[in-house]
Amino acid sequence: MKFGPTAQVAVFNAIGAGLGFVVLMILTRGLGAETFGRLAPALAIMDLGPLFIDTVLSAGTVTIASRRMAQDPTADGRDAMATALALRSAAALAYAFGICAVAVFLPDGSGPMIAMAGVAGALLALQTALIGGLQAEQRFVQVGMGQAFKNAFRVLLMGALLLAGMLSLTAAMQAALAAAGLALLATLVLARPGYANPAGHGRGRVRRDLAGQMLAINLWMAVAAVSVVSGRIDILLLNSLSGPTEAAYYAAGIQLCIVVGVVSQAIVATTLPRIAAVARTEDLRAMLDRWMRRAPLALLPVLVMPLISPFAIPLVLGEGFAEAHWAFDLLFASAMLTLVANPVMTLLFPLGAARIFGLTALGQVIVKVAISLIIIPWGGAAGVAAVDLLTRLVMAAIILVALRRRLATDGPITLDNAKVAA
Repeated sequence: MKFGPTAQVAVFNAIGAGLGFVVLMILTRGLGAETFGRLAPALAIMDLGPLFIDTVLSAGTVTIASRRMAQDPTADGRDAMATALALRSAAALAYAFGICAVAVFLPDGSGPMIAMAGVAGALLALQTALIGGLQAEQRFVQVGMGQAFKNAFRVLLMGALLLAGMLSLTAAMQAALAAAGLALLATLVLARPGYANPAGHGRGRVRRDLAGQMLAINLWMAVAAVSVVSGRIDILLLNSLSGPTEAAYYAAGIQLCIVVGVVSQAIVATTLPRIAAVARTEDLRAMLDRWMRRAPLALLPVLVMPLISPFAIPLVLGEGFAEAHWAFDLLFASAMLTLVANPVMTLLFPLGAARIFGLTALGQVIVKVAISLIIIPWGGAAGVAAVDLLTRLVMAAIILVALRRRLATDGPITLDNAKVAA
């Protein structure tokens, strides 16, 4: 039996998610709710790097690189791949420098841990850049393997610390940093990017014109990235305004929803390169109609989960997380909404409509943060999760209406008109 690209990526992502689930159990049971809550902001900063950079640069780099590889897999395609890698690598280094610079001035003694988180985030962003190259080349088995490396090394290192009785706040962060470095090395060996070969054989050139085409899409994704990383921003807000326990509930809820994220990432990873090659709006409209017919299937798990979570979460994470099920149920609903909405939103990029996504996402975050600042003192993690779900629903509705208008007429899609429309 032969699996399609989405299924291939999903299988490896499921392995990575299962390993991530083990990491969560190690940390919650080994550290407890309060200590895990103190670690959560550093973990959030570590995740912000690859999340932010991948969101800002992935749509443009993968869209342009995939098209160039399809048109000319030799010189032009290699140049596009090299340009994409250069943009993402520069962003990763800038992220590490920025976080370390801020960490120097932190007055509460958390500077070293935050600095480690910044470096780990940059290493993971570099790893994600290599995975992006595999994605553009449509080497989807390797994409899935690369995405599983991070949690595989975390399980090995953090599990060893737990078994040795040495797991602590600082040791957990050191293990996360080491795991990020090992994941980068393993992905480099897996990818073997010829377009970045320092010896020059098959090496691509970093070209200004290709960077301009990528940044024409990425400009608005920089705005939209705020929405994607908002879950980590929520953790920082909860830790400051409601304490480490509520931050722990929210962080654990996000991690428990990673199984949904596995499928969502697999769909986007395999869909975006194929959408980039679509030539006509009527073909995109057919894709949209097909995805919308499947959307109601996401409702059933959302209705069933509140019946299960009050018993399952304390069993999995420990009794200290018994009250976390309220936030988890709402975060799970948001994750299912994202699962349905993500493939629909990818249709914006070949249409040159990244601006719509960017502005809508920015508006969602601004409204969400404003309401959360009011709700956090009395609503805690569950209140923030409810606001997240509500604002994501509104955002999805706006984007769907915009897509319907863009796809109302038939016609060809070209790089030139997409760039102008963006």
